[in-house]
Amino acid sequence: MLMSEHNIRSNICQRTEQAFTWVVYGVAGLAAARGRAPGAGLPGPGSRGRAPGAGLPGPGSRGRAPGAGLPGPGSRGRAPGAGLPGPGSRGRAPGAGLPPCRSAPRPAPGPARPRGGAERRKQRGRARMSGPRHNGTEASCKKREDYLEWPEYFMAVAFLSAQRSKDPSSQVGACIVNSENKIVGIGYNGMPNGCSDDVLPWTRTGENRLDTKYPYVCHAELNAIMNKNSADVKGCSMYVALFPCNECAKLIIQAGIKEVIFMSDKYHDTTEMTAARRMFDLAGIIYREFKPKCNKIIIDFDSINSRPSQKLL
Repeated sequence: MLMSEHNIRSNICQRTEQAFTWVVYGVAGLAAARGRAPGAGLPGPGSRGRAPGAGLPGPGSRGRAPGAGLPGPGSRGRAPGAGLPGPGSRGRAPGAGLPPCRSAPRPAPGPARPRGGAERRKQRGRARMSGPRHNGTEASCKKREDYLEWPEYFMAVAFLSAQRSKDPSSQVGACIVNSENKIVGIGYNGMPNGCSDDVLPWTRTGENRLDTKYPYVCHAELNAIMNKNSADVKGCSMYVALFPCNECAKLIIQAGIKEVIFMSDKYHDTTEMTAARRMFDLAGIIYREFKPKCNKIIIDFDSINSRPSQKLL
């Protein structure tokens, strides 16, 4: 009976060792297929799945090999340096799992781009200043010196508006300007609104005064005041081709105009002009003759096409 049990136990041990050997060979084959050296990390025979001495507790280690798995100082349960990411590795060992570099070397960095919007605008402005429009004669171009000054401009407007008059003998214009050099009224001599200038006379002489233009014509001063584009013309100046007559002087005083600049006083000695000067003096109205800096102002409509193009490129 004892021999039989001994034989049975021997037979079981042999079969167990044979099965374990097959398992070891199978595991070694898998390890080789996965890139490990045969037998690396594989348990030896009789070790119950562990390499000889692997994981066996030493004396006083409470089930751990001496020093195995003990946390080092400041490692929070890890051996010193175990599993800690290197600098810039984002949790990986330096170079671990990174593909080999196959790209061409990067070119040398260019000049730094300006960061702020103001700096970019400055650079664009410097680029424009160095462009072709700012080189040569363009860079040295200055403002015109022969432009019209304000008095010439206002008197020229008065003379230009006079060209609207249908009077065959006298074309007179007037221009009213406020203290800000803004034109607030323009007029020229002509017949009243609604009265046909083809029916009323334009002659200067006649047996009957009613057959002349004088009882009907509205002077330029009157029309300029009536054509005002502001609430009033108080404190304004009037530029007029001829010195005002007595009737126009009344209107100028009543409208609050404080200065009259005239180009011609060819009727100085007439009764009407004498009366006008007397009223101006009494009302404190300043009147003076205009002294132009140039005798002619030419308006050439074709000049705009003969000048160099001023369109920005």
